[in-house]
Amino acid sequence: MDRLIVAKQAAVEAGVFLRKQFRKPLIVDEKRFYDDVVSSADHESEKIILHRIGEIFPKDGILCEESGHVQEGEYTWVIDPLDGSINYVNGIPYCAISIAVVYEQMPVIGVIYQPFFDELFWAQKGKGAWFANTRLRVHDRPLKEGVVGIDFGREKKEEIAGWVERFSTRCRYVRVNGSAALALTEVAQGWTQGYLQNTLYPWDAAAGALIVKEAGGVTTNLEGKPWSIFDPYLIAGSSKRTHQKILREICT
Repeated sequence: MDRLIVAKQAAVEAGVFLRKQFRKPLIVDEKRFYDDVVSSADHESEKIILHRIGEIFPKDGILCEESGHVQEGEYTWVIDPLDGSINYVNGIPYCAISIAVVYEQMPVIGVIYQPFFDELFWAQKGKGAWFANTRLRVHDRPLKEGVVGIDFGREKKEEIAGWVERFSTRCRYVRVNGSAALALTEVAQGWTQGYLQNTLYPWDAAAGALIVKEAGGVTTNLEGKPWSIFDPYLIAGSSKRTHQKILREICT
């Protein structure tokens, strides 16, 4: 069984659990920041995913949001068991499971599952990005006619607020969703023209960045260099032209 199949199975299995537990009583704790929470659902979802991976690939590396860096390996699974935790604990059905397989710090497999709409997005390096059996392609349009996604991170909120204000007059609409994974699938589907974040961790965007790239989009850090999983800044664009426009706006 290959890693892509296992990633899909693990994401869906965890998603079924999250759907069943939705809007039920949860244990919720704050992490380092008041707006960064972890719930009992996060922990249980992670256990489900790790169990599935461990059965088939026990020697692979693991990097999880909740458990941290569990072990080293040639291939590393980078896992967010519940991306959009604040949405979830507040009863908002906009969140996802994000699973990536990374080789030499670059994602080679990315899977994102939205459990409430039963939507499975996936990509494999060099083999395109897909929603179920439909190939995804970005859709480029003039930035002034498009939509840009921006999320507030755990730090540097003033910088993000400045980006929101600037792009509110540079594009048709700014979306603040609370899930980097799902926001990146929106770029890959051609719904939005870009996505920006400034305090990402590897598990936040490893799968989504690969999906955007394989759908024909561009993902870089703030310096315009190809994004890697340890870059806190991610600038995603639906084309090289649009990406450059977005980058110019936030760097001037």
